[in-house]
Amino acid sequence: MPCIYCKRDSGPNPGIAHIFPEALHSNQEVLPRGAVCDNCNQYFGKRLDENLIRYPSISFAIQFLATPGKSGKPRKLIGGIEREIPGEPDALSRTFTEKPTIGSGPDGTQRARVQFKQDPQFRMARFRRALHHVAFNIVAKLENADHMMLPHWDLARQYIRFPTGESESWSFAQITPSPASIPRVVQGIRWESGRRELVNMQIFQSMFVVDLRNTGGPGGSRARAGCRVLRSGAKRPASSDSRS
Repeated sequence: MPCIYCKRDSGPNPGIAHIFPEALHSNQEVLPRGAVCDNCNQYFGKRLDENLIRYPSISFAIQFLATPGKSGKPRKLIGGIEREIPGEPDALSRTFTEKPTIGSGPDGTQRARVQFKQDPQFRMARFRRALHHVAFNIVAKLENADHMMLPHWDLARQYIRFPTGESESWSFAQITPSPASIPRVVQGIRWESGRRELVNMQIFQSMFVVDLRNTGGPGGSRARAGCRVLRSGAKRPASSDSRS
């Protein structure tokens, strides 16, 4: 079976490729075995997945919710956000650049405004490719591996796996509201918008939109009639005091 990224044969016994990286949260959403070869799968894990979880809004959500990673346990440190007590936001405050500002919302509930330390290992260009990688996986799951071998997807395939350089960057849109709580939700939706191939991804409290055709921006889309949604709920840790 050919790999949907490099188009080479995946070999006789390829590993498992997750649609939503296990670095994001432990999950069972996978592509058919052989859809992604081991070389590409390992490349994505080292180069892209690590930058995905280091993005500030994502790393904060992972640590606040204490979601299990690949090891099945919550992690102590991600992208400068250190977790001492799972689910206790006060335990994360020492990773902020300044003391959180506490205020009251219109409904009387308390709200905290925070600014994070800059993670020296985070690379924005890789984060952008990581978003497109997840989006490509989502389409592969909603369609099939054979569909992803069409020339229609070559531009995205090349950008995700074989960029012209580390600085090559495609655009994405993001909306991160100020929720009363951070939802344990990771999901993807494919949209229809003319020549564009838009994928909307909810990663905890943040919404991201990418265009897998890179036609000039991900705005102005509408839901496709009868469109399918790919959901993957983030699990709670097995024990509230587990460590990794």
